[in-house]
Amino acid sequence: SLAMLGRQAEARQTIDHALSLEPENPYLRRDIGLALAHLGDYPAAETHLRETLRLNPTYSDAKSQLGKVIRQKHWVFRFSVTLRKQW
Repeated sequence: SLAMLGRQAEARQTIDHALSLEPENPYLRRDIGLALAHLGDYPAAETHLRETLRLNPTYSDAKSQLGKVIRQKHWVFRFSVTLRKQW
């Protein structure tokens, strides 16, 4: 993927373009959520995965991925708080 190649800005542009074409596509929303999580943007990833579930409440993989993103987001937050306390 573009993000894996270090081309984050281009990856974001591609995401935005795809979303403009099919904003109500839950499968695209899930993929965008995963791409944003890979970029480390956990709040945006969570938003897209929640939107996926609004569009398709029975999409079990999106539920699973949302749980992973929420856990990761909280882990990053706890880690950053710990680091700030140490400095």
